[in-house]
Amino acid sequence: MNSFRWSCVALLLFVLAVRTSYAHHAIAIEHDTKRTLDLSGVIKETDWNNPHAFLRLDVSGRTWLVTLAAPSALNRRGVDRSTLVVGKNLSVVGFPNKVQDEVYAQKITIDGKTFEFFSR
Repeated sequence: MNSFRWSCVALLLFVLAVRTSYAHHAIAIEHDTKRTLDLSGVIKETDWNNPHAFLRLDVSGRTWLVTLAAPSALNRRGVDRSTLVVGKNLSVVGFPNKVQDEVYAQKITIDGKTFEFFSR
């Protein structure tokens, strides 16, 4: 009976680990990775938290959610909180969400500098 319990616990931990990994890294589930969207607008809001940083971009009166890399990955590429300031102009190229006004950023350009986060 004891080995049965350990087997159940091991199976449960495995299922939880696979589910968590799948949910976090399955970009293609929510985004169209076969095409990219190029947007330019003004930063309205930023959210600098794990597992991903986010910003809201005003593009001609329409607000887009931009999903960025993790804050630590942004820092490694030279982007920090002082880079993404509300009111600054920003261009983003990324995978569009299949349902809502959201894009998963591949690269952004701000203040004449381009930062790449994701490549195929």
